[in-house]
Amino acid sequence: MPKYKVSIVFWGEITRNLHYEPYAKAWWFACPNDNNATYIPLYSLCLRMKTITIINGRDFMITVIQDNLEPGFLCQSEDLRSKPYKSSSEAITSIYQLAFFTKTKLNGLLVIGFDNIEICNSLILDLYFQPFSFRISNLNLSIFEIGISDNPDWNFASKGYKRNTLFGLENEQTKSAIEKEQTSHCTVEDWQKNNIIELIAKFEEIYPPNYIVKDRKLWAWKALL
Repeated sequence: MPKYKVSIVFWGEITRNLHYEPYAKAWWFACPNDNNATYIPLYSLCLRMKTITIINGRDFMITVIQDNLEPGFLCQSEDLRSKPYKSSSEAITSIYQLAFFTKTKLNGLLVIGFDNIEICNSLILDLYFQPFSFRISNLNLSIFEIGISDNPDWNFASKGYKRNTLFGLENEQTKSAIEKEQTSHCTVEDWQKNNIIELIAKFEEIYPPNYIVKDRKLWAWKALL
């Protein structure tokens, strides 16, 4: 259940240069309840998004602004107005503490409504692809966009990538493993099974006619192979 009653004044907008370029990670957040999941859908902080949240009977408006290529936050409550902050928590906390003469700190994502699944789902209604993150061991990977080329020979990968690169064939360990597999080799059993070395023929050259090679000597010869 959401912690606060949040109303959306303006949903804002998603722009390619902010939400899908090098600073994309700063504009997407997980719902607080999803932080322990392996697969985590991400929801956007939309540019110029405005929310009003009632806390202790008082309205607090948070506005998402652009700070260079990253999000910034403004908070206003009645005649109190914050300076721009890079953190939504810092913005709401600065005004809340002034309004109630307290040192209490608030979670900005909760105040914006990111624990409200209806609000989160509304933020991605018009998206053709919802970014997500997932964990592999100690790594946390985020996927913001998936695309394909028109080249089936590259398995529809983008231009500029060679198949050797795509399949890891230029990796030194991979090349070493391939070279090792391509080197001709066989075991002692292979040599014996295929009669590459014929012990009987060699015995005829070494021992006199009608000489009987007993098992112990035969095994000694095999041990030398």
